[in-house]
Amino acid sequence: VIAAAQKMPKDEEVQSSAAALVRNLAINEDVRWTVAEKGGISILLAAAEGHPDSPDVAAQVACALWNLSQTVDVAAEVAASGAIDILVQMAATHLADATVQLGVCGCIRLVCVSDAAADLVISAHGLPTLMSASRAHGRRADVQRAFVGALWELASHGFSAPVVAADGIGAVLRAAESHQKEERLNARVAGVLRLLAVTDESKQLIGEHE
Repeated sequence: VIAAAQKMPKDEEVQSSAAALVRNLAINEDVRWTVAEKGGISILLAAAEGHPDSPDVAAQVACALWNLSQTVDVAAEVAASGAIDILVQMAATHLADATVQLGVCGCIRLVCVSDAAADLVISAHGLPTLMSASRAHGRRADVQRAFVGALWELASHGFSAPVVAADGIGAVLRAAESHQKEERLNARVAGVLRLLAVTDESKQLIGEHE
């Protein structure tokens, strides 16, 4: 798969299909390691950069990186690879595509494996990207779940203040209100609100929205 993608970098269909295959196979941890060791992360990023206007390539790449990042050490490699900047760009270009936004939010959540990785997300303007995804796809419970989870990770690594400043509290509570029956989503909402309620001002904001 990786060899085929390397041989035909300009072929959009090949790049999309290769990313889709990695996405589907990366539910297995051994495959995640194999893809990372064979240079698959850089191949996925090259596909995204080579086909910036393709929603199909963007969706498959974002979701492939998300699946790869389910292994913590591979997630660290994804964070260190420059993927966050590319994910942010893909999200901006394909804001209307829910699958792209889901993959981007999901991957950002998982790559926050350390304070340094979370700082990379903040520095790459990942927080505005997350907020835009939430606003654009308020009816999608899966996007909202990934979004809230990403905010939770950022807050857990010391970035509560920027999340609060970006109207993170309001966005999280709106997600909960729109998807009251989604247990996993609301569990994440409760978790992130605990982390954001660190000042009198943030506690007041939570009270006002509730």
